[in-house]
Amino acid sequence: MRLRKHWFSHIVQKGHGIFWLLLVAGLNYSMLLSPLGDEVLGSFAAKVQFMIREWAGVAPSIHPSLKVYAQDDLTLEKMKMTDIPMNMWGDILRKLSKSDPALIMIDKSFADLKGQEDRETLREALRTSAPVVASGFTETYAPRGRKHFIFRDSMMDWARPELDVFKLTDQDPGRAEWLPIRHYEAYGPDQQVSGLFYKIGRSDDESFGKTDLFRRIGYKQVFPHLAVMAAREMKIDHNKFLLNGEWVYTDHNHLTVVNFPSISELRLKVGSIWPLLSKKPEDSKEDKVQKGDIVMILPDFSEGNVDIRESPIGKIPKGYVLISLVNSILTKNWIRPVNAGGLFILAGVLSGAAVGVHFAVAGFWISVTALVLAFFVFGMLLFCFASLAVPWMPAVIAVVSSSLLFFCLKTIRRGRIIRSCMMNLRGLVPPHMVRELAKDPGSLVREASQQMMTVMFLDLVSFSDLAEKESPDIIFDSIRDMQELFIHRIHEHGGILIDQHSANGIVCFFGYSYVGGVRNTEHADQAIACAEAIQNEHVFKSLERVRFGDPMIPLRFGIHSAKVYIGDIGERDQIDFMIVGHAVNFASALKDACEPFNIMISESSMSLASHFGGDSAGIELVSVDFEVQGISARAWHYQPLILKQHLLDEARKAFEDKHESRGRAPRWPINESRQMEIVSTVGRGLVINFSLTGIAMTLFHAVSAGERIRIDSILMQEPGTLNHVSVVKSGLLPVECEVRWAAMRGERTVCGARLIGLSEADRSVLYESLKEIILKN
Repeated sequence: MRLRKHWFSHIVQKGHGIFWLLLVAGLNYSMLLSPLGDEVLGSFAAKVQFMIREWAGVAPSIHPSLKVYAQDDLTLEKMKMTDIPMNMWGDILRKLSKSDPALIMIDKSFADLKGQEDRETLREALRTSAPVVASGFTETYAPRGRKHFIFRDSMMDWARPELDVFKLTDQDPGRAEWLPIRHYEAYGPDQQVSGLFYKIGRSDDESFGKTDLFRRIGYKQVFPHLAVMAAREMKIDHNKFLLNGEWVYTDHNHLTVVNFPSISELRLKVGSIWPLLSKKPEDSKEDKVQKGDIVMILPDFSEGNVDIRESPIGKIPKGYVLISLVNSILTKNWIRPVNAGGLFILAGVLSGAAVGVHFAVAGFWISVTALVLAFFVFGMLLFCFASLAVPWMPAVIAVVSSSLLFFCLKTIRRGRIIRSCMMNLRGLVPPHMVRELAKDPGSLVREASQQMMTVMFLDLVSFSDLAEKESPDIIFDSIRDMQELFIHRIHEHGGILIDQHSANGIVCFFGYSYVGGVRNTEHADQAIACAEAIQNEHVFKSLERVRFGDPMIPLRFGIHSAKVYIGDIGERDQIDFMIVGHAVNFASALKDACEPFNIMISESSMSLASHFGGDSAGIELVSVDFEVQGISARAWHYQPLILKQHLLDEARKAFEDKHESRGRAPRWPINESRQMEIVSTVGRGLVINFSLTGIAMTLFHAVSAGERIRIDSILMQEPGTLNHVSVVKSGLLPVECEVRWAAMRGERTVCGARLIGLSEADRSVLYESLKEIILKN
């Protein structure tokens, strides 16, 4: 019978498991690196992270030194114009400068000044105001016929220190080689006023909550983000930026994750610029601004003019991104991306594979849910309380995909194993074992071990002779019906068959289970009870079949308990259990020494039996001689039909009649009114019955099975006298006999002896002589 070993061990040995692990890990990692996967996974994970953090109330607060003004709907309504003119910008700068702010940041490029008057007005305001930072922007430029973007010096003064990559990397341009060069066309303030701005930064950014703080647009030039200009110290190093002494790390796309405060706090932080515009130039300084504050002005913040961005906290104005970045610089609170997506995917794949392999349906879903929650909670805790953005979402997808894949592979493999178990073990083991193996094929114990068990041999007496003379269809139907009875009763008593397809009988054992190697201590009782049940039921059903002309096939059993070595001798992909030990041969020898319709039980089995003993009806201790093994031993000869003598007599007669009808000499019983006496080397006795090959007799002295005796004469009382005369023709006696079985009846011994040393012709003469005497009397 064929049965695979544990499937996971098998596929790992074959390399299949490693193949599936690498495949699912590679697919998940490819999805992580793909633009679509990065956008979808990043967007969903970021939304969840920021939502949980805001719900937990641990979102970062906005630094109090950051003051934000916006050209909102109120300003637009009061001004009656869409843009703030240069003279008003001059007034704004002068009013704010009276409060001595550390920096004024304006998200406006001032690149399109209308005329010389505007330039002079702005130049005058910049000379007398606090440090002002203006914004620039970049655009991609791809001339026709070119595949790549190129960098063009447009309206920027690239001599500015904040735009020099060499100055930002301590004169070592190699330290910025990791920062990719992107080809853009850059724009900034009008060249006639750009020199008066304290610094110039880029205000355009990436989408969905990520931006590149430093955009390298040439080998020597870098265009920092406008928010970076709020830092007193800027520096570019390997895969990170230093802002105000705090390292800012980037993700695998060299983008910085924006650390958004709560949306409600951002809304409250932005105030209208109209109160500042409505004040007269000679009025006092702006009350909201304190010395050392950073002032941010957001033009085009009114409805219809504001630039909307998609972000993890929803659709927000672009100015909110600028506020959040500046706030991170002031608070030194940045989100640090953990660029270990491959490790998280590997952890997810391995843990998912382990769950898919080792758990059944209920445990599988519980474990998968637990793993998903573990990665999710782990990611949320690190994000909320340590500002670490770990790739928990790819790990979750890896867990789900890997667990489902390996669970499906295991289920497919399990189905094959179950079908193999049910096909190969059905009929050999009890049905409940098949069901248990179907639930857990891995519980099948295949390792060899020494166990105390009871072996039972069931033999069909004279089956070969009947098979030669009886119709094959009748024999086949009889065997099929008997096999059904045998197997059912053996399984009912906890037995396991070694071979169910032998026509001459069955070999089975008790006290062991293939499932988990479970053992019991009542195996001797189980075997005896099983043999007894089979004998009783078989005789009853066989007599019913005899009435329809079917043959009577007697049974005999040999039962012995001992330690045997049991285990699987099959190859890696095959299961083949074998039992090795003296118990097997001894049980077979007991079966051969047993009389039809009876059971031969060894002394070891009897000593282990707790529900059956030597005082039971129909059981006797006899001596058995084993010719093949050359030993003699005692055993218990049990007649399970002792209380159903009428059935036993009917069964024996049916068996003998069937044999006689096919030319075989029957066994002749002696009438109790006319006793036939024998004289032998062990003393006198009485003949019970005789056949062509043997004599059953009662001896007045004890004999044992295997013992040889000589019958010197056979006498019968002469009618009308007390004299005994010989009834056997001269020359046939004395004759040698071998006692095949013996049973004590009080002080007498009932035994059966086989005639030896006689030719076929002499046996026939002796048989006919005795038969003639019986028929005359």
